[in-house]
Amino acid sequence: MRVLVTGADGYIGTVLIPFLLERGYNVVGLDTGFYREGWLYNTPRPAFRR
Repeated sequence: MRVLVTGADGYIGTVLIPFLLERGYNVVGLDTGFYREGWLYNTPRPAFRR
């Protein structure tokens, strides 16, 4: 199943996307990127199509 996650780089998206990927979903992330410079986490971003 393909899932679109809006706000992929936000607070919920950064937790939700790895959760969905681990369960075998095909994830497409959408984000405006307004806050991309202020990335909150030290871990690499999950691999999904932007």
